Amino acid sequence: MDAIRRYEPNIDYNKYFFDVLSSYANKNLEVLDLGTGKDAKVISKGSLLKLCKYVAGIDINSDTIKNLQTKYKNFGNVKFTMADSTKKTSLSSASFGVITALFSPFSLKEVKRLLKPNGTFIAMFALPGDHSELRQVLPELFETKTWVTLAATNGKDLFAVFENSELKEKEIYPVFNLGFKYKWFFPNTTEVQKFYSHILDRDVPISQLKKLKQINKEIPITRKIGLVVLKKLPY
Repeated sequence: MDAIRRYEPNIDYNKYFFDVLSSYANKNLEVLDLGTGKDAKVISKGSLLKLCKYVAGIDINSDTIKNLQTKYKNFGNVKFTMADSTKKTSLSSASFGVITALFSPFSLKEVKRLLKPNGTFIAMFALPGDHSELRQVLPELFETKTWVTLAATNGKDLFAVFENSELKEKEIYPVFNLGFKYKWFFPNTTEVQKFYSHILDRDVPISQLKKLKQINKEIPITRKIGLVVLKKLPY
């Protein structure tokens, strides 16, 4: 991905996420990563196996889980389980001090159930308008069944939590939020195709991408991203 990142400005949204995570992770905590993905990015890049007492990752893809179980078989403080992060899981209630979701779908109701009292939920997600140029020419990429993190529904709902005037009566409440917008600039449609075929792990038809508008001989793609930290009440 390093070669691909040349199309991004000097903004690394992952850094925001991991900076926040590092401020909460410690050796006394059990951490759950939702939709952990084939690289278990949050667990590996966040150094959670070193920082935390116990780490769990769930993903809906069985092959992903099998590969991660093999890769981390010599680590005693991590467990990977196949589960749908948008539904109720078999995990025990109030069993995690921190839950993370990095561009992963989730059920806020299930997050609240799984968090310990005073536990923390850290989520980064696409906001409405993210990838808007691509949405116009390839709307099928934004269907939930195709790639749910492009759907930008969770982000809109989560940000609404910060606008609620009755937060004190809720089981979970916001402590931090951040939204930012910037653009990727690609030199041509071939590079756009390479980029999205890579991150989506599927073929993206270049015939549709040719409909993308160019500005100063470059193709801009809008990014709109949100980051929130929610806390569960301590009782």
